[in-house]
Amino acid sequence: MAIPLSEDHKPNRSDERKRIENAGGVVMWAVGLICGGPSVERGISLNTAQSVLDHIQVPGNMFTFELAQGFQSLSDFVEHLATTVDIVVPVIHGRFGEYGGIQVRLM
Repeated sequence: MAIPLSEDHKPNRSDERKRIENAGGVVMWAVGLICGGPSVERGISLNTAQSVLDHIQVPGNMFTFELAQGFQSLSDFVEHLATTVDIVVPVIHGRFGEYGGIQVRLM
């Protein structure tokens, strides 16, 4: 279960982002790149994810990578995303990606 942040700690608000940056801080977002999956198009999804990673422009090369796997259900996976990332980029193919299986659960 996610714990809501106070109003003064939401960097998606322009005034709060400006306050953080004026104080010398940097706003960084946790991005979840969803790839792979159970589809026969798994390999295409992994290639797409590699292309996305190859083209991410991050100031100062501040980039960390964490592989999350082994979830017992799609619900567990979605709950993990909801509590650990700010933005989700789905590049998963097949039933769960192209037909909206993941997207509908992220809404």
